[in-house]
Amino acid sequence: MVFGSQMKTHFNILFFALLFSLGTRGGTLIEYSYESEVEIRKISSLNRISNKESVRYIKVEWSTKTKFPKQLLSFPNLKELVLMNCRLIEIPDEISEFKKLHRLEFITCAIQKISDSIGSLDSLEKLTITYSSFSSLPASCNKLVRLRELILRGNESLSFDTVIYFESLKKLELLNCKATKTLPYGIENLLELEWLAIGGTSINFEQELRRCENLKNLEYLDITYSELKEIPESIFKIQSLKDLNLRGNDFTYFPPEIRKLYNLKKLHLAFNQSEIKRSDRELLKEALPYCQIMY
Repeated sequence: MVFGSQMKTHFNILFFALLFSLGTRGGTLIEYSYESEVEIRKISSLNRISNKESVRYIKVEWSTKTKFPKQLLSFPNLKELVLMNCRLIEIPDEISEFKKLHRLEFITCAIQKISDSIGSLDSLEKLTITYSSFSSLPASCNKLVRLRELILRGNESLSFDTVIYFESLKKLELLNCKATKTLPYGIENLLELEWLAIGGTSINFEQELRRCENLKNLEYLDITYSELKEIPESIFKIQSLKDLNLRGNDFTYFPPEIRKLYNLKKLHLAFNQSEIKRSDRELLKEALPYCQIMY
């Protein structure tokens, strides 16, 4: 058995050495390929993969193509598709052909338009679109009944003009979506939500967080770098919170009501613009005796 394991290890080393040799000769084609996983930097590399039915994961980086790569449609059993640092400007109608996708990510791309057909991805559990210029999600997204994570960080033009209702959603991130002035319509119905990040937006936190009072599973809240001087009182009614991230604000006052967050285990106050007074630190320590407070 040991001998067999050593032979397999030796084979893997030779296999990756060969891939490295191919990838560095004549301008990188396939960066990484092993069984059902592929990572590339040139779309043309996809044409060199013979057993397309076995591929489950593809990651494309630094592609200069502005249109969705048609070559990806040749992988019928794809479950995870990640495009990172690409110039892609549209999520097209053809996206509906990836019926088995569980994870779809467009990280630091240039997305301007999202096709309604994205709502037909019945198996999708994670959707990420970051640092793009689209202004809204299509209403068809509400058909993504299995969606558990929605990551929309850094989309400066994004606002919500339609109701969203993802009954299985557990994580929602809107960090640095500067045009976002309200929480998504329907957020009060996301009863499975555990993780909410809304720092760096234009949201009226005091008003909008009142809509989260009945989210009994909400454990993590991020309102970082939002120029807050006081903790919004509506937060104190979200008593399920265990982790409250308030870094990068300018707090000068901490009300006694903070003791109502009796389940809180972590409170992040680092990078506060003003020095937090000793008396306030003592108040916080007394009000939250079982909480780790990080300055």
